[in-house]
Amino acid sequence: MKNSLTPPAVLATLLLAASLAGLSGIRSHETAGPPAVSPQHVFREISEDSIMSSIAALTRHKNRALESEGSLQASAYIAEQLMHRGWRMRRYIMKMPDRAGNPRSVANVVADYPPEGESGPVLMLCTHYDSRADEPGGHAPGADDNASGTAVLLEVARILPLLRTRAESPKIRLAFFGGEEDSMLGSTWFVDRLMDADEHMMGAINVDMIGYDQEGPKDFVIFTNEASLHLAKELALCATAMTTLRCEITLTIAANSDHAPFWSRGLQAVSVWEGYDHNPWYHTGRDTPDKLSPPFMAAIAGVLLCAIDSLVTEGTGVREAPPSQGSKGGRQ
Repeated sequence: MKNSLTPPAVLATLLLAASLAGLSGIRSHETAGPPAVSPQHVFREISEDSIMSSIAALTRHKNRALESEGSLQASAYIAEQLMHRGWRMRRYIMKMPDRAGNPRSVANVVADYPPEGESGPVLMLCTHYDSRADEPGGHAPGADDNASGTAVLLEVARILPLLRTRAESPKIRLAFFGGEEDSMLGSTWFVDRLMDADEHMMGAINVDMIGYDQEGPKDFVIFTNEASLHLAKELALCATAMTTLRCEITLTIAANSDHAPFWSRGLQAVSVWEGYDHNPWYHTGRDTPDKLSPPFMAAIAGVLLCAIDSLVTEGTGVREAPPSQGSKGGRQ
């Protein structure tokens, strides 16, 4: 996420509180409200260990800056994980001009589930996997920005095939963008290609920096524009029904993450962020995994899975899933 963020006007604040039960940050019982997802089927699958394993793999390089070895290895790791989890995966490497007009190599990893079937409506979740140092070429593990968002979407990718049949529609698409820290090169390329393909995009949920272990009650922010407000409300409803997180919906025009290219082309998109209690190690070599909260990230994964269910399966996909036979904390 860009460091030019200025807190915009708040449209609405939904304070979502409940007693902590079971997995920290997640309710272990069903609650009343619009989301039809059953926590018994969803949250028992979510594994904090799985999320942290992905973060460890992504942060083991010096940085994941554009065209770095770390960036190349990160995109390969993401692609491998998606193929292993049964998604139809494509890895795109293309040339895009940077701020100075110089051509730069950018890699995007895109995956669909179900992996087969005819084209139709698509609900998208996206994130960026690159990192930025406080000085060019410096140490930038980027645990929060944005291995956290990448790892949470990989956890969604791991769980979703357990909860949906391959015959179900619409498709879920996950996109992992390179070059966000360089004028959002990867997402800009993707949205231009998407418009050329004339696909029916239901909306996009961007996930950027959702891991910092801030003090006090855990909360998160959803950035939205007027056209995308229904997506933000679905996420907020899932948060209040399924977790102990506090959620703030913020109406903004801020173009500081990968939601911006969608807005610029008239597509609906929101961005999920950890909140205004800002990570002091952002864009430094100290943005490391030990600063993150696994329960917080697991809860966000649950909110995303609930939103998928609410938006595309009309309450059938998760509720009808068989009980987990996995170990405590989720199947590996």
